[in-house]
Amino acid sequence: MPTSQIPRNPLPLKNLFRILMACCASSMPLSAVEQVFDIPHELSSKVWRASWIAPIDAPPNNYGVFAFRKSFDLAEKPSRFVIHLTADNRYRLFVNGKAVTIGPARGDLMHWCFESINVASLLKAGGNNLAVQVWNFGIYAPHAQFSRRTGLLVQGEGTLESVADTNATWQVRRDESFSPVPLDMAKLGTFITSGHGNRIDASKALKNWQQENHGTSGWSKVELVSPGFPWGTGTQGDWLLVPRMIPLMEDTPQTFVSVRKSQGVTVSPDFVQGKAPLVIPAGQKVSLLLDQGKLTTAYPEMLVSGGKGAKLRVTYAESLHMSEKGGDKGNRNDIEGKVIRGLVDEFLPDGQGDFLFRPLRFRTFRYVQVEIETGSEPLNILRYSSRFTAYPLQLKATFETGEKRLDNIWQVGWHTQRLCANDIFYDCPYYEQMMYVGDTRIQALITRYMSGDDRLTRRAIDLFDNSRVSEGLTQSSYPSRVPQFIPPYSLSWIQMLNDYLKVNGDETYVRGKLNAVRSILDWYQTQTDPETGLYTAKSWWNFVDWPNEWPWDDATRIGGVPSSDKDGVSSILNLQWVLALRDAATLYRHFDREIDAAQAEKSANNVLRQIFQRCWDAKRGLLADNPERNTFSQHANVLLVLADPGGQPGYAPKKLMEQVLADSSLVQCTMYFRFYLNEALLAAGMGDLYLDQLQQWDAMLAQGLTTFAERPDPTRSDCHGWSASPNYHFLRIVCGIQPTAPGFSKVRIEPNLGKLRKVTASMPHPLGAIRIQFKRSENSTISGWVELPNGLNGELKVNGKTYQLTGGQRTDLP
Repeated sequence: MPTSQIPRNPLPLKNLFRILMACCASSMPLSAVEQVFDIPHELSSKVWRASWIAPIDAPPNNYGVFAFRKSFDLAEKPSRFVIHLTADNRYRLFVNGKAVTIGPARGDLMHWCFESINVASLLKAGGNNLAVQVWNFGIYAPHAQFSRRTGLLVQGEGTLESVADTNATWQVRRDESFSPVPLDMAKLGTFITSGHGNRIDASKALKNWQQENHGTSGWSKVELVSPGFPWGTGTQGDWLLVPRMIPLMEDTPQTFVSVRKSQGVTVSPDFVQGKAPLVIPAGQKVSLLLDQGKLTTAYPEMLVSGGKGAKLRVTYAESLHMSEKGGDKGNRNDIEGKVIRGLVDEFLPDGQGDFLFRPLRFRTFRYVQVEIETGSEPLNILRYSSRFTAYPLQLKATFETGEKRLDNIWQVGWHTQRLCANDIFYDCPYYEQMMYVGDTRIQALITRYMSGDDRLTRRAIDLFDNSRVSEGLTQSSYPSRVPQFIPPYSLSWIQMLNDYLKVNGDETYVRGKLNAVRSILDWYQTQTDPETGLYTAKSWWNFVDWPNEWPWDDATRIGGVPSSDKDGVSSILNLQWVLALRDAATLYRHFDREIDAAQAEKSANNVLRQIFQRCWDAKRGLLADNPERNTFSQHANVLLVLADPGGQPGYAPKKLMEQVLADSSLVQCTMYFRFYLNEALLAAGMGDLYLDQLQQWDAMLAQGLTTFAERPDPTRSDCHGWSASPNYHFLRIVCGIQPTAPGFSKVRIEPNLGKLRKVTASMPHPLGAIRIQFKRSENSTISGWVELPNGLNGELKVNGKTYQLTGGQRTDLP
């Protein structure tokens, strides 16, 4: 049923899901340590006893990599030793030489995350050493990176752990081996905000400094900056601290699949598997093109020996390009005649024994080109591999049809979702690593349906709420030190909040966001025509989708914007407002705010009526994109069906959607807005046509993509979170699994198999798994069964009949 009609229902499950997820948090990233979520109250209510520390002589905001350390003795090996730590910009923690974790989770200065780790398993009786590599990217920082200044903060939880507190007993030393490799934006010819490369000079490196007996020569005292201030306390906190409530990132070793091309050297197949070294003789120029086999997000690690005077240039790319200018990429599996363009690291060996080159930030790549120029001695590459990193999502849903095409889309969609989830959701892991509201709404639904995990979604909702400015809008992408506003994305945030109430159901949490809903809607009211009440798009970037007809405009620095009339009225932008108003009314009504709900519904109905009167073209039987009725798109008509699935006088949703699918003259939805097109099919009772709408995904697979791209070729990004939407719709539309009460406390299952012969699937629920199996006969009659977990009831609608479903029982169709 439409979201505005979801009935109000008490929530017996409202907190169960989050409790279960917190209890089963993945917490074994780099070494066997335990992540702690039970944070002592004083860490959020009192100023910390530990102080932020920094290098004394280094400029506070310049690029720099620093080694901090503290040695201490323990009478015996502890059973528990919890430290709470964070840094600016980022850090990597070592305990007695063992890598533990990387942090902090991204936030802003008002909500700066700290991690809580039990490192007892890595400690011993006698001498121990905490070592923290801290870096500040300075002007080379990614757009998503906030910063006050270089700093480190560690506080032990109890009396025993207080020995770890950052104070004057810590030492620091600059690691001169790191310097930036700036991106050549002019040469790359595209927008990249995810950071720059690293140059690592082994001759300047601090070696084995993480160990207890490293020595003291060259180390300095630290500067005490300020104590740690929890959010909501104190008067002068530089960083306001909040606990990290998401798990640590996955850390899994992986090897390349093959060397696709080599020049100047013969490479054994055993090299890529780490079974044999690669020896580059002195005085040689060598080039290797390695293939990971599929796109990945990982920390590359190259272990070398010898090679004094050698220079290595490493380029990472999602895929190869047909020309130096970029543009078309062709089939991603093909390499002949193509060039590599992208982010670069540079490695300089020193010939002094084994050395591990590892950049500070993970890299996104399928292809890696290594260009090597050796000096007066040979270079031995002992191992070149990587460590996969991403949010530790666990695939708990299943979808089996026996059709290879759908199986491939399911698998590639899941891989896309994985690479676009880290400490925040990413729009794309290569170019931006930014969290955008429009993308995130879709990613949150995929995550919930496939894994049952809501923690990253809650974090996203919070961060976007934190981004709101005084005018009322959320920022379109956040965290971001570069403000950007896409007003329709603030509307998507309201929809995402309503989604969260439906599928997760934490009432207390959602209630606390209603003032944010009001502020967004109030901003829209300030942007309306006083006579019609319609939204006039005259401010900011009113992005909708990426069809070719709405190209990027260098003069205005915007693209993807639909046409409007001279007053800025667009049917598309106004119907997006209508949908958000209806979802806002649902939220208000659930919490007994009837006056607000009635006002939202009144505004929605007025805008819908005005848009239909001004933009409906009776001759074509379509809604135009603006009152001038000079352009038409799938987008406008899809949104009309979603905003008014019952139908205005003069049009029928089903007939309209048939025309939307058949009329190729309409501006076509690309990957992002196909999500809404498919939702409109379902709203119009045409879900059986869904599986016929996957041509854009079929095309990507035919082109050798291992993740789904931002838009049809030519595309910038080969991996974009919003393009994994089929994984959600396979369960929501094909299997027909939908919540009918907040918190997924009731369910309706109404399958849409289309031409599909059979499907067996399951979906995670806080009470257990929802399981289904359906088969379609020659006359399209559906047979099969449904099984709900104990405590979850619902209904099954199939073959024109409705069956009641009882939790803990299997319901077989006659």
